[in-house]
Amino acid sequence: MSFPGFFAPSMALLAALALPIVLFYFLKLKRTRLEVSSLVLWQQVLADHRVNAPFQKFKRNFLLLLQLLLLALLVLAAMQPYRRANVTGEQRLPILIDCSASMDALDSQGGKTRLDQAKKQVEKLIDGLLPNQELCIIRFARSARRLTGFTNNKRLLKQALAKIKIQDVPGELTDAMRIAEALSKTAPFEKVVLFSDGNFPTQTDFALPFEIDYQRLDSPGTNVGITAMNASRVEGSGGGAGGGWEVFIKVIAANGPVSTTLELWQDGKRLAVEDLHVDPKAAKRLVFHVTANQTSTLTAKLLPDDFDSLSSDNQVSLQISRTRKLLAYVAKPLIPERLAISAMSEVQLVRRAQLNDGIDLLITDQADAPTHDAKVIMYVGTLPQDLTSLMEVEPLAGTSMVSSDRFAPVLSHVEMADVTFLDQPKRKPDVREVDFEQHGYEILVHGTHGPILLRKRTEQTREYVFPVHTSRTTLPYRVGFPVMMSNLVRMAMDMAGLQQIRASQTGVLPPMNLVSGKAYTLQRPDGSKKTIKASTTGTLDAIPALRVGTYLIRNGGEVVASRHVGLLNAHETSLKSERQIQFDELAVSAAVSPLETDQSFWPQIAWLALAVLIFEWWYFHRARRSIRSGNLNENITKKQ
Repeated sequence: MSFPGFFAPSMALLAALALPIVLFYFLKLKRTRLEVSSLVLWQQVLADHRVNAPFQKFKRNFLLLLQLLLLALLVLAAMQPYRRANVTGEQRLPILIDCSASMDALDSQGGKTRLDQAKKQVEKLIDGLLPNQELCIIRFARSARRLTGFTNNKRLLKQALAKIKIQDVPGELTDAMRIAEALSKTAPFEKVVLFSDGNFPTQTDFALPFEIDYQRLDSPGTNVGITAMNASRVEGSGGGAGGGWEVFIKVIAANGPVSTTLELWQDGKRLAVEDLHVDPKAAKRLVFHVTANQTSTLTAKLLPDDFDSLSSDNQVSLQISRTRKLLAYVAKPLIPERLAISAMSEVQLVRRAQLNDGIDLLITDQADAPTHDAKVIMYVGTLPQDLTSLMEVEPLAGTSMVSSDRFAPVLSHVEMADVTFLDQPKRKPDVREVDFEQHGYEILVHGTHGPILLRKRTEQTREYVFPVHTSRTTLPYRVGFPVMMSNLVRMAMDMAGLQQIRASQTGVLPPMNLVSGKAYTLQRPDGSKKTIKASTTGTLDAIPALRVGTYLIRNGGEVVASRHVGLLNAHETSLKSERQIQFDELAVSAAVSPLETDQSFWPQIAWLALAVLIFEWWYFHRARRSIRSGNLNENITKKQ
């Protein structure tokens, strides 16, 4: 902390105003004519005359002292005295504020969150701003946003600070660093102040062009939270009257062991209660068996016995449905595929007339066949329209596999090296693999002259293209063929929610299928609303879900869809706090002492001057009332 100084020392010249104030007291007073009955009073008049004569010592006057004190305070306030801190001596200072989920943790029962602590420190910085200093506020969680440019407008800075709200997503520092770097190119600065709990990756891919003052906020108390919840279909329950699910729940603790109660609810009815003692070194994993005769909502709730720092990870929900068989349609010419699929007990083959009711798996030999909202689609012996410009199939030319992606789910436990192909898929001239990627396709199996199996992934579907008709290969006679069909069925069941359902994590809402091109109203958990529009395919996706809770999709006043988001990132629940951030070629450690801020004293001095002015006004009128009262008493005495 440096020695107090003055931002405008030249304003001390205003002290010269004391001269005219004192000069007024050398002037003669205006006399009031009074008739008196005695000459004794003339002694007082002569004394007043001597006092007001030039070059004579004027008598002590309390009002004069008050006015001189008032002037001194005003001059001192105009000089703007301050006590400067070492860290805020910069003319421009970007402030980075973490608002990720862990920043919502309380420091004690009924206490303040870590975001509140950060805001309090930033308010001190704002209050201590000198006229030649400017701040810029940047908030960050998964992404970053600049809330103000460089400014010393305290009202604007405090308004931006008040707008910072918690986002139930992980913290990511890189975007905030890039925004600060972009600012430095137009408004140079040397230092950045970072307010965070340190709950983010220790390794940040960023080369620091400036210094960082890392203000790590105090670690809160213990915390317990749900970090995983999913439901898996019980084998052998397909198509049963009361479809069975196994529900898995994972609970972890942070900063010490925690005792808590876990309750599992189904559509408002409590199914199970478990008393848990969770240690930070060993997570608790619980399994419950649940039946569902219809679509229902499962909710897991934690009820901690004692103080819990973070409440947003204590409740998670997911929606399960009555288990049913997978609905699949296989084109009649594809006899090997029909035989393999029909042999699976969890699959129900549908007829063409039933396609309009919707299916889960479609295997077709028609490139332009309607998909009927199928989750997994496989084209066999044909090429979709967008592939015809990239490749073709030459009959009877023959080919063989060169390489394959063994990690692709459809090829799990499938070997195609010894499969014979009568026809030859081949690329057209000058077509490269990158051209397939630009059309959204991945090549899973490479042949001698072109792709043998391709995949196209979207949020809603998985499309596979097998350009050669299986009847013109030896694949149906290999053990891998029914395995491949089983892999397709398993993927379709997962995407249709028939095999496994996972609770949604914050960040982005799961995609929804609604009316194409139609506008809807999104209602967030905090009650705020936003208009969104479905794509031309009827898909609503990439909708931010930055807070835990239920998101409603409304068409007018009617709720047409809802999604509950309850899972935080496990790293946020752990409340880990990193003391050091590793940037490219440089590590930044947390500051060992709290941030010191500039302290400006002129507002307090100005208020003190106002108090002196009010007192001087009161004293002046009090003295005049006393004189009037004395004159009145004298006149009354004379009349008597």
